[in-house]
Amino acid sequence: MNTKNGVKLYDEDFYKSHIDSSYLSATFYARHLFEVFQPKSIADLGCGRGSWLKAFGEQGAKKLTGFDGPWNSQAKMIDQSIDFFPMDLNKPWVSRRY
Repeated sequence: MNTKNGVKLYDEDFYKSHIDSSYLSATFYARHLFEVFQPKSIADLGCGRGSWLKAFGEQGAKKLTGFDGPWNSQAKMIDQSIDFFPMDLNKPWVSRRY
């Protein structure tokens, strides 16, 4: 679990309280962005449970990749078509092109 000064930052209650509103926002923005861009792949750094990735997938993106801390996992993604990779986002990393 991610902690700061002994306080849990991203526990199950956090995700339960934010996932619906996050998905609603993501759906709105993804729909409008797809009017201009039609990306085939999306990467989300700090993806949480993948609500933004799911929204982009529903608009037509085929490759959905999420990166977040090890407190998340593939099993916790709200859409199992999301490829999830746990990582420390405070450290440098190299990625493919998205």
